[in-house]
Amino acid sequence: MRAMQWLALYVFLTGLVFFGQSGKAGDRWPAARSGDEPHYLVLLDSLVHDQDLLVQNNYASPRASQGRYLRGVALDHHSVLVHPDRQDWVLWDECYFMQWTGLPPRWFEQHYKDSCPPGEHLTYYQEYGWHPPGYPLLLAICVGPWMLAGLAHYESLIVALQLAFFSLAVFRLRRLGPVSWPALAVLSLLVPASYYNAVFYTEGLSASLVLLAWTEFERKRFGWSGVWLALLAFIKESYFPFVPLFGVFAFWQSGRPGQAAKLMAPALLALLAFFYRSWLIYGGPFFTYLPWQSNTAFWSTLTGAFFSPVDGLFVFTPLLVWAPLALWIFARQRGRLQALLITSLLLYQFGLVHASVHWSGGPTYAHRLMVPVLTLLLWPLWISRPTGWVPGQRVWPRRLRWLWTLLATVSVLNTVYALGHLQNSWNQPAWFNLWNWPSSQALR
Repeated sequence: MRAMQWLALYVFLTGLVFFGQSGKAGDRWPAARSGDEPHYLVLLDSLVHDQDLLVQNNYASPRASQGRYLRGVALDHHSVLVHPDRQDWVLWDECYFMQWTGLPPRWFEQHYKDSCPPGEHLTYYQEYGWHPPGYPLLLAICVGPWMLAGLAHYESLIVALQLAFFSLAVFRLRRLGPVSWPALAVLSLLVPASYYNAVFYTEGLSASLVLLAWTEFERKRFGWSGVWLALLAFIKESYFPFVPLFGVFAFWQSGRPGQAAKLMAPALLALLAFFYRSWLIYGGPFFTYLPWQSNTAFWSTLTGAFFSPVDGLFVFTPLLVWAPLALWIFARQRGRLQALLITSLLLYQFGLVHASVHWSGGPTYAHRLMVPVLTLLLWPLWISRPTGWVPGQRVWPRRLRWLWTLLATVSVLNTVYALGHLQNSWNQPAWFNLWNWPSSQALR
């Protein structure tokens, strides 16, 4: 019975994608033009067909095996050019740029910049993708055999697998309390996490892992929580601080250092993988994939973070207005420790994201970089919903019940629209089309 409920949730989400966007099930998936998505697939192609992280040949010679998303299109490169002895490295866009030609089949042409620092010695440099390889490596394990077998529609397989994993993560919330199938369907759509499992950004899979790690932590299964956190950190190194945060709260909750160690131990493997990748590309263990650029207008960007029609949290998920009350009710019902853990993770991620000049994650749908941690609010938002009269309980005012319902409905409609209409996340508006508001750039 439980398996059938999970399957029904999975069919519901995949139906929204593949019936709403029939091109994703056929041959009309639009080729990529920019954004991180195609570059993760370039890394996937390199890992599957070349078994390395060098991407120069993968960018230069798109082949049929790269699927529909990358077919024959010349991309800008998300890569770093590294001297063979690791003495020097430069970003690709410091030496090259793409110019529109208007000529098929590739439409763009690569040009050299005379200001390129290495100059004529650039021919000796090796090209590595700057994105962390954890996400494409996990994809390679799952879909690599199908790609080697010549599957042309492997992108659809990736979407199907990601949505299956996200459905499982939402379904596991049933372990925390009784939830009906319609309630699970609503929970899967309250935040844009399900949408990001229908595209090729890391945030979709990361959202599933965050939700699973927290659910297992709530059930005091610290070992499994540590496994999901290790995979999360393997995808992107900025999630590593999640591990000690969970570890501290595991010790606080259990009073046993062994439980905290059990949670944190799997992340050591992800840390070793990060050190090895940094040493392989940059010649040292502590290099990340992009130079850090601080946001010098942190406080002025807070307005955009919450109210921007491009990626404002309250615009795309207005139910987040209810979050402070939800966490307060959650603390009273489940304990202050659990509510404090969620609050700590939200504050860490929000602070880290907005400390960078790239806080918006580019012109992508909703506030992409905050999507994974927003899944932590799904259960508090649900159990704090105003209900009708129940014997022995306080009666919620009718206006509050209507307010919660309205906010939740708009949040769900946003995600439903995205799942059914937006084929990729680059430069995509909300369903109510606020993209062209004159104030949008000011708010960002």
